[in-house]
Amino acid sequence: MSKLQEKIDLYTGAAEKLGIQLDADLFKLVSKGLGPSIYKDDAELVSSSNKDELETIKKNFLIKKLGLEANDEVLDAAIAKAIETLGSGNKKKYRALFYYLLVKETGSESFYEATKEAPVKEEKEAKSEKAKKEVAKPKKEEKLEEKVAEKVVEKVEETAKPVAEKTEAVAEKAEVVAEQAEPKVDAGKFLEDFDWQKYEEGIEAVDQKKLDEFDSALENTVGFVEERQVIDGVVVRLTDREAIIDINSKSEGVISLNEFRYNPNLKVGDTVEVKVDKLEDNTGQLVLSHRKARVIKAWERVNKAHETQEIVTGYVKCRTKGGMIVDVFGIEAFLPGSQIDVKPIRDYDQFVDKNMEFKVVKINHEFKNIVVSHKALIEADLAEQKKEIIGQLEKGQVLEGVVKNITSYGVFVDLGGVDGLVHITDLSWSRINHPSEIVELDQKLNVVILDLMMRRPEFNLD
Repeated sequence: MSKLQEKIDLYTGAAEKLGIQLDADLFKLVSKGLGPSIYKDDAELVSSSNKDELETIKKNFLIKKLGLEANDEVLDAAIAKAIETLGSGNKKKYRALFYYLLVKETGSESFYEATKEAPVKEEKEAKSEKAKKEVAKPKKEEKLEEKVAEKVVEKVEETAKPVAEKTEAVAEKAEVVAEQAEPKVDAGKFLEDFDWQKYEEGIEAVDQKKLDEFDSALENTVGFVEERQVIDGVVVRLTDREAIIDINSKSEGVISLNEFRYNPNLKVGDTVEVKVDKLEDNTGQLVLSHRKARVIKAWERVNKAHETQEIVTGYVKCRTKGGMIVDVFGIEAFLPGSQIDVKPIRDYDQFVDKNMEFKVVKINHEFKNIVVSHKALIEADLAEQKKEIIGQLEKGQVLEGVVKNITSYGVFVDLGGVDGLVHITDLSWSRINHPSEIVELDQKLNVVILDLMMRRPEFNLD
């Protein structure tokens, strides 16, 4: 008994327990149409609670194979009826029984009847054509053929008598020789050479060399991909909820439009990055992800920007404790408050919802954390500016500055890119306990340069 017949007997027994009467011929055609997948444990059953799997059955079996119209209301009703017939409490159902009930519910028996009757119809047409030709022969030609046939038969019988007698004698001698020369069978060698695959599965084993030749020929026509690989795909069709992506492989992949929310103008023909999650799921479907591909590519760009000190543009999303959250290439990065500007920042909200330029200063691969800095860009520009300003400063020069920071020992004043320190004793003629008693942040002061200390980032003012 073949494996297909064993499966059919198994499903027939299950149908009898459920009280389902099967059309044996139709059920056999439906089961045979499923192919080798019914022999696999992970593909033999259908989960009625898995909406994605039911949606795949509707598209691939009912619409593509049976050629039914894409009417969701009618097809969903047929699926629901089949589930009810098999029993709603039984979530795992035999795929062959489920497909058979769908064929009955949708009235698609003609699809399999046409498949069955096609060879019979061709045979009948051939016989009919032959009969017409024979009827069309002229009667005189038939009589002439009969006479010639009779003479040929008489001549052949006369010639064949001595030949037949010699043939019988030779055959008798051959039988005697065969009986004497019949070889003995070695049981061990017979079992060793026996083709068990052909005996069990009904097919002959294919030589590995031929399989390798087939693979090499296939490489020139079909693109081979591996799982977890990131490649480019082309959008070949769009539905209300999904995008169909062609990656030049055996089958096309389906991606939810939720992964393209950032791109509302997605259209057929667009090239998109995708990650191959699975070459085949339990229904044989190629599984792709655009969101995961974007994350992988974004990390590659971030790592490259960190290595090359490339300037990147990011979008400041919101404020958080100690700094800001910035979107860089679709990945969230942290911008510390101390790295926003060279000057202390008291109002972080002024930077929210703005695009700014940054440098990637730190990456923690273990925790997937990224730290960026805007201050690093400003400092690079100020380095040259400071040299130029300091070159123009002299002792005794009076300048106007802005209070940048207040400490217990004095205040720091910004002189347009260069910081100067006014000691607490130089702030007032009278004694004060703290500089904040007479000055405040962002206050403008007139100061005189007392000393220039080039080794330190600031110098003394009065």
